[in-house]
Amino acid sequence: VPAGGTFHVAARRSFDDFCERLALLHDVGPQFRGLDAASGSADGTGRFNQLFPPTYTYLGHLYLFGRPNVIDAHVGVDLHLTDRITLFTAQHTYWRQNTNDGLFNLSGATVRADTGTGASYIGTEFDIVLTWQIQRHVSAYLGYAHFWAGDFIADTGASKDADFLYTSVTFTF
Repeated sequence: VPAGGTFHVAARRSFDDFCERLALLHDVGPQFRGLDAASGSADGTGRFNQLFPPTYTYLGHLYLFGRPNVIDAHVGVDLHLTDRITLFTAQHTYWRQNTNDGLFNLSGATVRADTGTGASYIGTEFDIVLTWQIQRHVSAYLGYAHFWAGDFIADTGASKDADFLYTSVTFTF
């Protein structure tokens, strides 16, 4: 606590996610669009503190960075190709909330420090997942994610795009 005896934290986070179903198209599942924003600040006192970081539920499947100082505009849809096969797609576009603050990972460590660049655009991620319910107890999925590096990434160091291909088989009993 500072010498004055008061401690003020101005960190904020807002989350807005809308889900809807198209009643006329039986093969289209939930669609969503949303905006997720978490504050940043040059000195860190107003930066959002991600106490319990989630998995890839919110910021895409690559999860190259955590929520502090990130604005994420995203859209997605589940397509039910058959009774047992679903195709999920989502796109996330990321910006820095405060251009005087850096980019951080899930634990709050710095991924990219602010180097004085005024760039706010971090990049865009596209996710696609094909899920197959093989039988009652067995399912499998194949997924791919691609991240296109934005101006902030290019201005602060290595700026290659990132790819992630993954698969899983699940047995449920």
